[in-house]
Amino acid sequence: MLKGVDNGRWAIGAAAFALLLLAIVTMLGSEQPATSVSAASPAITASGASVGASTPLAGVSSIPTLLSPADGTRPASLDTPVTFAWQPISDPSASYNLEFQYSHDGNTWFKPEIVYGIIGTNYQRRNRFLEYSYARWRVWATTYSGDSARSDWRQLPLPPLSPSG
Repeated sequence: MLKGVDNGRWAIGAAAFALLLLAIVTMLGSEQPATSVSAASPAITASGASVGASTPLAGVSSIPTLLSPADGTRPASLDTPVTFAWQPISDPSASYNLEFQYSHDGNTWFKPEIVYGIIGTNYQRRNRFLEYSYARWRVWATTYSGDSARSDWRQLPLPPLSPSG
């Protein structure tokens, strides 16, 4: 027996705590994630498919349609911002994710760079990867029901570096 402690009250308090802890663990265990989990650095196949990337959930049936720039369009210069645009899906709660990849030769693509949670249907950016000759991009939507399938890739040949004087 603990000296100076009312063992009856301690036992009731410990039992109440154990029941509360059990209730919390049960609630946390029953929740399902809203989207599937993807690998931190998925491998990229020759076709551009991400091995280990998240799988679209059944609730989102439409895919954003890419508008601009058109496939194969070369930006005027590396200093000119490029606006990437797509048509929205029918779900007004959607936000969009824009994925970029870069390559020296247009065949071997490096780890993707993804901008998550874009509100609206366009995104403007400058090329920050001057050492690459090619870029490609695609979009997918995220809603309360999950992720849509990803759009097809669009290639963006990058302008050559201007010779430094």
